[in-house]
Amino acid sequence: MANHRRKKSALPPPIPGWAIYLRTSSEDHQKPELSRARQRSIIEGNVLAHSELSVIDEYIDVLTGKTPNRMGYQRLLADARAGKFSHVIVERADRFGRNDTEALRAIDEL
Repeated sequence: MANHRRKKSALPPPIPGWAIYLRTSSEDHQKPELSRARQRSIIEGNVLAHSELSVIDEYIDVLTGKTPNRMGYQRLLADARAGKFSHVIVERADRFGRNDTEALRAIDEL
């Protein structure tokens, strides 16, 4: 008897493009908007200026990175699962999250 395995339904490939994730804690330089502008500037100068991919969406949180319960972060993960973009960029790894276990799980999933 032949062993027939069900093939998992193949998901369509993600849409080519960038998702930008910016995160500040509420006390970052006492002005989180300045920190976000700095993060955005570094991302644009170091990566986006040299990329042919467009920016599809930007995700922003003003909350500690210790919790995964951040609206922008959760929306980013949901959109990644839906294939809404192909690449994620953050200015520094600690902007993505301060909980190493959660950050590594999300990075592995992405």
